Amino acid sequence: IEAFQLKDWPNSPGTIDLGGGRVIDLIPLPGHQEAAVAFYDRKTGIMLSGDSFYPGRLYIGDWKQFTASINRLVDFTAAHPVTHFLGNHIEQTRTPYLDYPIGTKYQPHEHSLELGRGELLELQDALNKQNGIPARVALRDLTIWPVKPK
Repeated sequence: IEAFQLKDWPNSPGTIDLGGGRVIDLIPLPGHQEAAVAFYDRKTGIMLSGDSFYPGRLYIGDWKQFTASINRLVDFTAAHPVTHFLGNHIEQTRTPYLDYPIGTKYQPHEHSLELGRGELLELQDALNKQNGIPARVALRDLTIWPVKPK
């Protein structure tokens, strides 16, 4: 945590200085997984969002933490231009509201990997409308998928 200058996990972002004026912001995103983070490249505007935000099933083990994480990510992106969010994988088809069945290995018509801030705001809105009560909700480009914590 000290290496990334994270002074108040998970409430405040940290930074990684790669040298030569290249700084990566690290945004804590617990909820899917306790140590989940996103990385924001200030130079390209690309946000690597891991398993917390991608076109597919967003498995949420800690509902309160995940909702707070998405709110934190929305706040961060209000002050930082994001060209694309890139998650770890794709489970969504190009057909809106339709994901591939669990375990699918052949996905010839999959959604593109990148998402935008509009999809992030849609996710935030759907989470906040649930008032803390976990429920599976299919959105155009992803699915909110609560799971029991391990």
